[in-house]
Amino acid sequence: MSFIDIGLHADIPDKIEFQWVATQRKAAAEVIPPTLESLKMNAPFSALHPDAGRLRRSIGWRTYTYPRRLVLQFVSTAPYAKYVIEGTKGGQTIVPKVTSALRWRGGMAPGSNYSFASSVIRGATEANDFNVRVAIEMTPFIRKAFKDAFVIVIK
Repeated sequence: MSFIDIGLHADIPDKIEFQWVATQRKAAAEVIPPTLESLKMNAPFSALHPDAGRLRRSIGWRTYTYPRRLVLQFVSTAPYAKYVIEGTKGGQTIVPKVTSALRWRGGMAPGSNYSFASSVIRGATEANDFNVRVAIEMTPFIRKAFKDAFVIVIK
């Protein structure tokens, strides 16, 4: 699941020599750590579950280079990241695949700690566009870091 795609390109005048590899390495080294930290800090998590923060821990990046272009892609390996970011429609029926009943904490019957059902209808979940907010917040920093990273040799 891709969170942010940052595509930067350069128009190189004929009068100077521009060292693209050195520039892209310098820019990426400046941009990746704070962008990654901001994504992880803004990613939602559950305070109720012992494995809270799995989405945050799953966020990483990929680097793609092309002639005159560097693409930094921030991604999540969590299989549910798409549903967190895009949300879900309600009304979908969930049935167990392995067992004959679904079980969850919070029993409805007196004295029970669990509830059971042969199926449930999922409600809608609201989209969380934390990745878009981070991209907007980081754009001025990313552009400045790239501009400051230019390695130019005048011929």
